[in-house]
Amino acid sequence: YMNNIEITTSQLASAILNLRGKPFSLKGYEPFIPVYDLDPEAMTVKCSRQVGKSVSVGALITTKSIARPYFNSIYIAPLSNQSSRFNSLYLQPFFNSPLVRKHYMDAGSKKNVFEKGLSNGSLVFLSYAQTEQDADRIRGIAADSVNFDEMADIALEAIPIIKETLSASDYGFIRGFGTPKSEMNTLEIMFKRGNGLEWCVKCDHCGKWNIPWDHETCINMCKGTNGPVCNYCAQPVNMLTGKWVAARPDIKDHYSFHMPRFILSSRHDPRKWADLKKSIQTYPASKLDNEVFGLAAGIAGRILSQREAMSCCDSSKTSFDSSWVIDSRGINNVVLGVDWSVTGGVAS
Repeated sequence: YMNNIEITTSQLASAILNLRGKPFSLKGYEPFIPVYDLDPEAMTVKCSRQVGKSVSVGALITTKSIARPYFNSIYIAPLSNQSSRFNSLYLQPFFNSPLVRKHYMDAGSKKNVFEKGLSNGSLVFLSYAQTEQDADRIRGIAADSVNFDEMADIALEAIPIIKETLSASDYGFIRGFGTPKSEMNTLEIMFKRGNGLEWCVKCDHCGKWNIPWDHETCINMCKGTNGPVCNYCAQPVNMLTGKWVAARPDIKDHYSFHMPRFILSSRHDPRKWADLKKSIQTYPASKLDNEVFGLAAGIAGRILSQREAMSCCDSSKTSFDSSWVIDSRGINNVVLGVDWSVTGGVAS
């Protein structure tokens, strides 16, 4: 035990957890550190695939349960087999870490697939829900933290019902993780309700800040042969020098993180970078946005991006053209239509 020593959650995880026979480490996953260490009321983390999302969910649940006695957590995935798989691959292995077994497990600790306990009185419940009706099975649990995995596949209407399990808690933490799909899925909606944190990196060559917030910027930053490059001058950038910057800093109670794969230094070794480059060359735009860049995508073969819409604007215009019809109320009625190719399109 370390008595009277203050450490962060990420430091605690690195000190006591093991996974696949090795000590747990966030080396190469540095952008995840604030996800461990910050405790806002709500947190949404939208990720690309293969960035250690489920590992982080398991490590967070374990360390938060250890750090706070009698702390009850719920893990919720869309399907039952996803919850049992999460238990087998991540949660139970963390609970089996030698230091966790030695100091926080005893003969009375619950070790069921869908319910686990620690000797400090903390409990972890695993369940599943996709629809508002599914949420009924979770109503009776009194929780301090609710953790959604693959949140894009959980109905938005189910969230408030499940959130009621937190109503009696002194903490009331709600966490959502997943890979976004369409613009209207639950994960993307919750991300936009948060403060919109992006991993921003300043270029040492041209001095401009790189913000991987859209398709075009992500594509440009992944054009490097050996790793990420500047969106503006195409010189290499060091992602380890980045920092989280909020698009909506006035929102203080809901932190939302965007985790594209290439911001992690663990994905910059030659083999993994080559795999990323191959995905860029072979995936259609919508799949590339979801799987590699962690961005929501539309249904079109090539979506119209916010950047492209903004580039059509004329900042010199400050009023409607006089030729446009004004109705009897003095109102201009303006309609814009956008047409796109649903299949096989390569340009908006």
